[in-house]
Amino acid sequence: ITMINKGEIVLSMSKEELMDEYILVKGAKGLLNDKLRKEMVGCRENSLGFEGLARNRAWPKEVNQRELVLERPSLEEIMLYMVRGEKNV
Repeated sequence: ITMINKGEIVLSMSKEELMDEYILVKGAKGLLNDKLRKEMVGCRENSLGFEGLARNRAWPKEVNQRELVLERPSLEEIMLYMVRGEKNV
């Protein structure tokens, strides 16, 4: 899969590699701090919590993952976060 945004190649890899590269992170709003936010490609917040896309291998090990929901993102979710980042996800 090759993704182009505004004339630039954003990513180019096999679908399997792409799906293994990223992780969808969900949690309560109080768990979202600056360090966690920096690890994410994009993040959206609402009154109940947050949802963001992060690189799976760069995921901080010191974060208590029991308090978070970690899911495999869909291809559409990866593309949405890659293009929009933190804006209007």
